Amino acid sequence: MGVNNIGLSLQILDDLTDIEEDVTNLNHNMLRSWILYHHPDGAFDIEQLNRLDPEVLKHPEIHFQRATQQVMHLAIEMALKGFDYLKQIGYPADRPSAQELIKTMFQLRGLERFWDTHQQYLDSTDGRANISDINYTDYFLF
Repeated sequence: MGVNNIGLSLQILDDLTDIEEDVTNLNHNMLRSWILYHHPDGAFDIEQLNRLDPEVLKHPEIHFQRATQQVMHLAIEMALKGFDYLKQIGYPADRPSAQELIKTMFQLRGLERFWDTHQQYLDSTDGRANISDINYTDYFLF
């Protein structure tokens, strides 16, 4: 369960980085789904998304700020929950170390701007945001 959560969270990170490619190729993508079905940045349909200039999709954190923040939060919380599961079965992981590891993964992938997006989301919720703030059950069960 823990490794599964961590793996899914990494896939979501990948979805953030290649949304332009996934929209063009009609591939499944968590951020794309979030934009279309949850509308946190306003109503958007598939035709509108397909017509966007590819440059817009290269920076979803600018053009779809709330969706990107929510999906980032989901990915990070999912990974942290995965580390919590690993700790329950004896793996020596604590939450602060797991957060530092996740932040390092962002840096290694060149995704510092997305980490900043997550921090902005936490700031906007006064640090009270948690995974239950987001309805993820349509996507994953964990």
